[in-house]
Amino acid sequence: MTLALAVAAALLVGSATAKTITVDDDPGMADYEHIQDAVNAASPGDTIYVFEGLYIEHVVVDKWDSLQLIGDDRENVVIDGGWSGTCLTIKKDNTTVTNFTVQSSGSSHTGIYIKDADDCLVANNTINANGDGIKLDGSNKNRIGNNKITSNSGSGIYLNYCEYNEIMDNDIRDNSDGIYLDYSNIQNEITHNDITSNSNGINSDMYCSSKITNNNVTDNSKYGIYLYWCASSQITDNNIRGNGNTGIYLSAGQYSKITNNKVISNNGNGICLSGDNNRNSKITNNEIISNNGYGLYLYDSEKESEIAQNNIDLSLIHI
Repeated sequence: MTLALAVAAALLVGSATAKTITVDDDPGMADYEHIQDAVNAASPGDTIYVFEGLYIEHVVVDKWDSLQLIGDDRENVVIDGGWSGTCLTIKKDNTTVTNFTVQSSGSSHTGIYIKDADDCLVANNTINANGDGIKLDGSNKNRIGNNKITSNSGSGIYLNYCEYNEIMDNDIRDNSDGIYLDYSNIQNEITHNDITSNSNGINSDMYCSSKITNNNVTDNSKYGIYLYWCASSQITDNNIRGNGNTGIYLSAGQYSKITNNKVISNNGNGICLSGDNNRNSKITNNEIISNNGYGLYLYDSEKESEIAQNNIDLSLIHI
């Protein structure tokens, strides 16, 4: 299902008794002046429709599943954390959040925090000037799509202990890490994102296995993609260009697949696999051109791996 269809489907979900609750920060113009008051008054399946305004709140969805929070105008419906706390916390399944600006949580807090909640949709939002932009913690099968996630002091998107999430069609720039996969993330799909001008583009740590496809990972100041202890990862059909260090770096990424990528003009190596736990990997059909270090650098990683049909030009190979 495409993201547009997913959003449309989410907006149609609800029972025959579901209602729409309105919010406007101008007194007397809607059911409530504060988003949290509307959330508290809602029942499962209800839609909370928020009109243009500045809402300085720390909204928490922790009472009912299947609420829909819909902003009237993405750029002019603003949830502002006042630099003092997470702007929006989601603790219930099947929550939809779309058409908001979410900002100013403070550097130690998050714009949108999804905690132990599954099957949520966060789409068409602008998320900036927070600690982490969006953080998922113990949350599975969520869709994060078509958000503009910029200028957060932490990660644009941060996943911890998460499985089977889709991160797609986001514009992620000027954060610390664009996307950070922390401990034990399995089978998350990262696709069709623009990840640029962050510190690291995609960074991971410990026991992660992800599908990373069709992304533009460009002009990040450190690594394009850095995966550590991430077996069975798939890195395919990405444009990885102009990053400040290595384009793709895998450590302990056995049984991983790196194919059909354009790895061009990175300031370090093009592709680097380090450590014998990278065995049984597949590096094929990549275009590896004009990187400042080795085009392909394998350190104790060539055992039982397939390396074939790569176009490596104007760079060296170290095996």
